[in-house]
Amino acid sequence: MRSVSSAGGGSTYNSDNADSLLLAFQSTLDLIADEASTMVSPGVAVNQSQRFQHLDEMYFSLFKPLQNSFWNGNLKRYRVGIQGGEATFYDAAGSNAMSGSDFSASARSWWSRSVDGADIMLGGARDRLQTSSRRLYYTAAPGGSLRQFDLNDFTNAQLLLPPEATDAVRTNVANELLNMWGDPLHSRPLMVNYGGTGSGENFVEDNIVFVSTNAGMLHAIDTSNGDEKFAFMPYEFISKASSYTVNRLPLAGGNKRQTYGLDGSWSVLRVPGATIQDAPEKVMIYGGMRRGGNSYFALDVTNVTSPELAWQISGSTGDFVDMGQTWSTPKVALFPGRVPVVIFGGGYSPADHDDHKERRSQDEKGNAIYVVNALTGELVWSAGSRNANVQETVPEMTHSIPGSIAVVDVDADGVVDHLYFADLGGQLFRADIDGSASANHKVELLAQLGGTGENHRRFYEQPTVSYVREGNKSIYYVSLASGYRSHPLDVDTQDALFVLRDQVPFGGAEQTVATLTDFTNVSTGAEPDTTKRGWYMPLNKAEGEKSLSSPAVFNYEVLFTTYSPRSAADDESDPCSVSYGQSYLHRVDLLTGEGERSTLLQPGLPPGVTVLFGENNETAIVVGTETVSADSPDDDDDDDDEPNVRSLRQGRWMQLTPDGAGAIKQP
Repeated sequence: MRSVSSAGGGSTYNSDNADSLLLAFQSTLDLIADEASTMVSPGVAVNQSQRFQHLDEMYFSLFKPLQNSFWNGNLKRYRVGIQGGEATFYDAAGSNAMSGSDFSASARSWWSRSVDGADIMLGGARDRLQTSSRRLYYTAAPGGSLRQFDLNDFTNAQLLLPPEATDAVRTNVANELLNMWGDPLHSRPLMVNYGGTGSGENFVEDNIVFVSTNAGMLHAIDTSNGDEKFAFMPYEFISKASSYTVNRLPLAGGNKRQTYGLDGSWSVLRVPGATIQDAPEKVMIYGGMRRGGNSYFALDVTNVTSPELAWQISGSTGDFVDMGQTWSTPKVALFPGRVPVVIFGGGYSPADHDDHKERRSQDEKGNAIYVVNALTGELVWSAGSRNANVQETVPEMTHSIPGSIAVVDVDADGVVDHLYFADLGGQLFRADIDGSASANHKVELLAQLGGTGENHRRFYEQPTVSYVREGNKSIYYVSLASGYRSHPLDVDTQDALFVLRDQVPFGGAEQTVATLTDFTNVSTGAEPDTTKRGWYMPLNKAEGEKSLSSPAVFNYEVLFTTYSPRSAADDESDPCSVSYGQSYLHRVDLLTGEGERSTLLQPGLPPGVTVLFGENNETAIVVGTETVSADSPDDDDDDDDEPNVRSLRQGRWMQLTPDGAGAIKQP
């Protein structure tokens, strides 16, 4: 039997009691899932000829968990239609592509030669590599110029192979590099327009979608046929090529993956051509490594068949000593003087938050924000608590800032006026950007919402800023939700949605740092007290409920997803079954906090909310692969509510005992 399990790629487990037998079943069965999984919002492009609408193209980053450190992935395209405030996904044949929140077994995605359903190994951009050749570019040193991959240019050592590795092994490494698709676990597809043909309703766009994976590659995909224009693999990953190909590593203790790649989402700087039909004058894209490391990359992809590395920034060196793992998705903006810049948070400090339930007084890395020149990568401005490492010293910036930075332009001149960001210490900040020649930028601490015990809140995601007119006053409503992303099974923290009212950018008087007592608790039914700084809504309808994505605000409604490691049905479930928790969608009034929570079909950790804008001013709400009615969400205020649909087993994480589950590290 041991030989049978080994030949099948499995494992052998010995057990002499019921408890260990159950754990053995859980550790193997939980990762057996034929369904494709996604943890990021789908990619969708704005219609170039009608900028208030989205195109009808939807792109999903998909992956399938395996019981090792390498997971397979894919990128698939579908069509989305909006009618009556509800979205529907269609396959290439025009049929409904979904069955609940899962892809239908009979669906055929765009670019696919046959029915691919929920199988990530079939169809999509991955399938197109079977009929074309990958043009793989790499850097031979950090920040070096791009070269096209040729196996003859590499020694065994440069591929992380032993000196005695044979030509056959080397060839296997090369074949895998030229054909593999890793998991785009946290990489949201980025759509970039390269012009088009025709005009009016006959205008056909030329689009490229960019997505990166934990196989260490960025992929550029032609949306018309799914062909890969190029793939990019930086030195940091191609120098460990054997770990991603022929010597893929198992999971380490605590179910930790040992290899990551380019796991972040990307942003674009696009300088348009003279007309919408013309190719853009310049296209540059920016992205980080997330769990894969502490670097950001800028690629000039104006010529999408011949990319160039414009610059690379790495942490622990030079002006970026305090930069941690690069989780923050870069924001492209204009700084005073109309300088194109890229803005990002200092990142994540794994030494401080992976294995530490209690916060330290100061994190080792990530407690800074950076603004760099978008074309050159040179530092324009930085702020943080270590005065020797940043331009602006802010003693209160003590904790990592893994989330993106909210960029605000008050006077609509295209230039940044304010930046809002939050940290893993439960704090919210605003940076005021001085447009005068003195460039006297400053950072203000707005609120301290963390603490000890059940108030041990962390903000992993970007705040959302909304403009509100109250009588003769202009106010920014800043929405942010807390959740321990590195420990999604944590049940000890009372997480919450917070909405802070900030009038200072419009000439309001400076205010002291807000704490929890300065916010109205709307869960008690109380109306928000307008003399206070804002309101908050505890996430207490399910045990351990937390938010793991940034809120969306549309039409004075805050939309955000949450996750609880326990569902209402867990207490009555078969003790031999495995629970993936429950995901929810909250829709609450921005001004009052009134609203409702609905149960999502998808198990496990949900992505954030995407609001789609279709023809005839119709809108729809999408959460990953699930569509939600924009008009009549289900109300399930009862704590004992049943999920709308109990899906069959779908695995993302290996299940452990409750004590062991706290050690799971979400990538």
